[in-house]
Amino acid sequence: MLVAQKKHLYESYDYLDKKEQPNTKNTRRKNKRKNLFIKISAIFWIMTISAAFIVILLRYTAITEAEYRIYSLNKEITKLEDHLRDVNVKFDGLSRSDIIEEAAARDLNMQYPQYQQMVFLNLDNAPELDLAVIDEYNPSNDEIINRQSKDKRLVDYVKVSFKKLYSLLD
Repeated sequence: MLVAQKKHLYESYDYLDKKEQPNTKNTRRKNKRKNLFIKISAIFWIMTISAAFIVILLRYTAITEAEYRIYSLNKEITKLEDHLRDVNVKFDGLSRSDIIEEAAARDLNMQYPQYQQMVFLNLDNAPELDLAVIDEYNPSNDEIINRQSKDKRLVDYVKVSFKKLYSLLD
């Protein structure tokens, strides 16, 4: 019987069952934690990749909008250049002397002066005449005028001024 009892003791796996139960609980916890970690990491990577794709799509959208703006601005530039060319052609047409002459004769009834309407000045009789042209206001120009007015009478001063004005018209 003793042998049978030993056999029974050997055949009894109670000590093995007690060891397996805590192991299964730990492994279940570890498996749950592993599964949870795997799920969290999968969600994290999916979110990261999705965010990267969204950022890439936003950049392409911005690039496309910029290209569209560039295209529309280039189109506007060509339209303005065409308009500028048209305005330049009109300006050239209006600034030509033969067209101005025709318009003056046609619209304003202007004509060239006749010989009787012309006035001729004789500048040979005035050798002392200073025909210096005064372009801009200058204090030295005022001094010249003051000196001339002191030296000559008022009539001579008017005469000289008129001759200077006439020389400017030529």
